Order: sequence, then C-alpha cells, then structure tokens
Amino acid sequence: MKVSLSKLRIKIKKYVHFLIPTASSKDIIKITNHYLLAEIAGIKTHGLNKLLWDAKDFKDNYKRKSKKIFFRDNLYSFDMNGMIGALGIEQLCDFIKRSGKNLIGVHFSNLSSYGSLFFSAYNLSLKGYSSIIFNNTDKFMSLENGKDLLGTNPICLSFACHPPIIFDIATSKKNISYAFDLINNSKVKAPKYTYLDKNKKYTTSPELIKYVVPMAGYKGFGLSLMIELFSGFFIKNRKLSTNKKFLVSGMIFAFKSSCANLKGANNFINNLTERYPGRDSITNLKLAQRNNLVEISDKVYNSIYSLV
Repeated sequence: MKVSLSKLRIKIKKYVHFLIPTASSKDIIKITNHYLLAEIAGIKTHGLNKLLWDAKDFKDNYKRKSKKIFFRDNLYSFDMNGMIGALGIEQLCDFIKRSGKNLIGVHFSNLSSYGSLFFSAYNLSLKGYSSIIFNNTDKFMSLENGKDLLGTNPICLSFACHPPIIFDIATSKKNISYAFDLINNSKVKAPKYTYLDKNKKYTTSPELIKYVVPMAGYKGFGLSLMIELFSGFFIKNRKLSTNKKFLVSGMIFAFKSSCANLKGANNFINNLTERYPGRDSITNLKLAQRNNLVEISDKVYNSIYSLV
C-alpha cells in the first residue's frame, strides 16, 4: 500500500522511540533515515521489514560502543561490540570522512544488525567517496544437493558522480525477506528453481522453504565465499564477540572522488543507450520525495501504525 512519506517518517520515529525510550533525538533520526532510505531505494526488499527483525535487539544494544582494534597505513579494523547497525555504520562513514584519506579500508566486526548496504554507499557518496562495501549474513544459502551453507552475503559498489551510481545486490537468487513473506503467505507459490527444502531439493511450497539458491549457481556461491573470507578473516587480530547471536562483519573500501574523472563518468552514464534493467534506487528516492509517497507492505503498516 502507498502511504505519505512524511507521515511514515513520523511514525517510524515514534516506533523507534517506543523501542528505545532512552535514545537521543539525533540517534532516532539516524535509525529512521537508515531504514526508511532502504525501504524507498529497494522496493519489496528488506527495508522496513529489516527494522521489524532488528527491533528486538535495539534496547539492549543501544548503549554499546565500538573500539578500534587495528590500524596500519590506510587499513583500519573496528570491533563494533554489538552496536545497532544503523548507528555503527553511520559512525564508520563519519570516521572515513574525518580521516581525510583519498583511499581507505575499514573492516568491522560484531555489528548487531546491518539494514542496508545502499544506505552506507549513499551516505559515503554524499561525503564525496566512491565505495565497495560487503558483509556476511546468517547462513541461509545453498546449492542444490549441496553440503555447505553460506550467507546471502551482499555487495554494493558505488561511484560518486552526480547523482551517484549505486549497484547493490545479494549473492542469492532472491532476497530473504521475499522468502519470509512467502512462508507467511502459503497461498502463493514460490518461483521455480529458487528455494530448497531441508533436504536441499528444489521446492515451490512456501511451508517447505529452508534455503535459497545463489544467483548464477556456483558463481554466486563462489562470490559469497569470497565475501565471507574478506568479511570474517581478513584482519588477523580482530576480536570476536562471545555473543552467541549472529553478528555482522564486513569491509568498506572508500575512494575520494577527487581521484576520479567525475565529468567523464557523468558523460559516460548520460550517453548510455541501454540502461540496467533493475530498479533504479536513486530514481525511487527522488520520486518518493517529490510525490511524498512510498509503498510499504501490509505487514509493515500493521506493525508500525498499530503501535504508534
């Protein structure tokens, strides 16, 4: 359903305040913008669905602070100590900007939630950085008849021209939230050759869904594997949390826009006769702001609007 963007923003702020009564107004705005931008940028992906998943941990994790555990030359590593993803990533983006470096790599571990790669890339582009960002996720992906599991480990590449070009994908054939929506609505059949049951066999029955397959078969699985390695094992002396709950690790590589030929990039993009056929996140954002409308699911509407 379509709702007013401005009213939805107010509702989310109230919802976050309900979850974290002690949160500052500044942090409430950061969390609200994080999930709202994710909802607008990727219609029918995680967005506000992710807010509902992450919400149960907000109150316990609000006061947690990150700690720099490693740095050498232009490479840094932070133990996020279970911080709320929206606040932790905002902190890392601010750190990158304050560093003043033309090229910087930031590894992070033990983030309690993430929310949106797009948000981080968009945030960095506004600060003048192109970026490559990726992180690991819960293990939910497998090949048919496969013996191993990996996360749907997403990756995002952005180029800070005007407007920025951002390419954000998971390594799975379909996103997790779509699978959960199917599971909760068993009247709708799942697409063929996309989901697996507990025996790693293809299924179109939502109630039998256990895993999702990678995009492009073994190639997607290989890309997910590399993201897992760089996210989890790239920093030798990183400190692991003892929390049994899954915590996110990942990498941010950022490049100052002054290093790039932005004028040439803009001309190249403007002269393209064929466009990427997927959703245009920046266009979605502009349309939502111009029309003051955003489309959300019934589940999100009922959850947020019923509470506040």
